[in-house]
Amino acid sequence: MLKEFDLNVPERLRIATILPEEGDLLTIRLIRDLKRKVTLSAEEIKRYKAIQVSEGVQFLPEGLEPTKIEFYPAEVDLIKKQLKDLEEKGKLKEDLLDLYDKFFAVPPIEIAS
Repeated sequence: MLKEFDLNVPERLRIATILPEEGDLLTIRLIRDLKRKVTLSAEEIKRYKAIQVSEGVQFLPEGLEPTKIEFYPAEVDLIKKQLKDLEEKGKLKEDLLDLYDKFFAVPPIEIAS
């Protein structure tokens, strides 16, 4: 059963950066399929006027609007594993926090006044 996530361009591109570079045959196939889902298509590059700059990818503000992306359970598990590994090693960065919250469904913290 597919699971749907609302992800914007930066979140999608961050997923591609946390995926492992090595693994067994099935993991590598999974990584390849995941990268196809989260990287920008030629149509999206044109629509968002995306360009490569030294800091990463620059695009129109419309790229910040979430797009529904469907993942298979094994894909979700791999993304969650990578995020959890970063957290456990103390290497989780602030730019991954929203992505972490989405995949682990962390509710916002309510501060009592």
